[in-house]
Amino acid sequence: MLLLVCILVASLTTVRAQEENDYTVYLDYSLEFPLTSEDFRNWETQGAAIFTKDKLIINPEVKSRQGLAYNKKPLQGDEWMIDVQFQAGNNKESTFGTNGMGIFLLKEVLSKEIDSSNVFGYSNEFIGAAVLLNAGLRKRDTEDKKKRLEGVQGAVSDGTKPLNTWEIPHDNTCYYKWRNSKDDEGNALFNTLRLHYNQDSLAVLYYDFKENQFTHCFKMDAKFSDGVYIAISGASGVWDQDYHFIKTLKTMNPNKIDKTHHAEEAKKIKGKRFIETLKSGDVMHENRLKYEDIDDLIKKVNGEISKFKYHSLVVENLIKRNRDKLPDDQNHLLNLERMNTDLNTIMRDFNTLERMMAYTNSLIIEVEKRPPIRLPQNNNQIESQVSAQRAQLENDIRELSIRAVNLEKLREVHSEKKEVARQVEKSRRDQLSQSRMSNDIPQGAISPELHQIIENSKQEIRSQTESGGSWLKTILTWTALVGIAYFMYSIYKGLKEEHAKL
Repeated sequence: MLLLVCILVASLTTVRAQEENDYTVYLDYSLEFPLTSEDFRNWETQGAAIFTKDKLIINPEVKSRQGLAYNKKPLQGDEWMIDVQFQAGNNKESTFGTNGMGIFLLKEVLSKEIDSSNVFGYSNEFIGAAVLLNAGLRKRDTEDKKKRLEGVQGAVSDGTKPLNTWEIPHDNTCYYKWRNSKDDEGNALFNTLRLHYNQDSLAVLYYDFKENQFTHCFKMDAKFSDGVYIAISGASGVWDQDYHFIKTLKTMNPNKIDKTHHAEEAKKIKGKRFIETLKSGDVMHENRLKYEDIDDLIKKVNGEISKFKYHSLVVENLIKRNRDKLPDDQNHLLNLERMNTDLNTIMRDFNTLERMMAYTNSLIIEVEKRPPIRLPQNNNQIESQVSAQRAQLENDIRELSIRAVNLEKLREVHSEKKEVARQVEKSRRDQLSQSRMSNDIPQGAISPELHQIIENSKQEIRSQTESGGSWLKTILTWTALVGIAYFMYSIYKGLKEEHAKL
């Protein structure tokens, strides 16, 4: 009997799971990757949120990053179901988290934007309901004391009072392991949270991997008869920063079964075709918002602007080329069917550009709030000394180079002067040799005054000789004069050599 009961329960669970897989999906309110061009028209992002090829990154694992994605169409109906498959945590797998993620059901489309007084990336003042995954709210697992469970909270607000997560009652709170969760083999898991709206109440459930089924968390009274807008936000926090990824968001009608899944399959095929048209730098790729510094980010934003301008020009040229003239040749009819794909492209570029500009503005604001970097005084002094020494060394090198050039020029000039002096000295020696042979002293060998004295003496000797003076006296006189002249010439030669050495 017990065996039959177990088989019956297992069969009912299997049937129920199969029915859940066959619920009709509202494609306009869902996110299944790869995305199509229609998804970009239905969904918008703010802050750090970005669509990639296989997931929605609400915020990366970077300090103080906030992101938001929201649907622009109101979800209406008496009963619907939203399954959000998400992943939260960080690469270092820290034990504690400081922020979290929020799933908002807003009665007004994005009534508030990201600001400083936010709840996990969205405003704490809103009209609607919020399901919050609060990493700061945690407790130990009763079965495994080493394991910590994170909190899931729910709140309904009319917008008159800011939401305080610490004031949310325990009846609207449950705990399970959703941060840095892994399977038995250590692989990261995508958790699933379910929001089921029916008969003016919102039930929150989470998928239990051990039980292989959804487990009830809590239920809140909420009236969404006029429709709600779906929004998902996240914040990384200041300490132990966490990323928040969305793998799928599936909005379903639990009262309608679609076993064929034709619409979903067609959307997947369309998404694959759409992704093939994109390049590596497009919005669907994770590296879109990767940057090294502010200059790199500005460069990428300028690239987005250029791309947008280029596609705008393409569409403008297409409008000119795709005009079909009517028979009267007076009016023109625009063939919109041919331009549909190109218009979708430019709208996607425009949306991407808006997100990039918003992201850039938030970064600029963040950078402006940061205090200036101040190095310790000793580091400043060291840097100043090194700079001064480097400048002095460069100046010395320049001066040495100039001196080397000038010395080389002086050496060349000195060599030329030395050669000229040598030639002059040789010429004078030749003249002196000739004068000795002729008993004449060259005029240039001594000063003009001394030369005149010698000439006068010679004239006097001649006159005395002619007048019959003593022969011996004449010889002695000539010998004395020649000795005096030779002595004076030796002095002159010595001075000349000293001058040449200088």
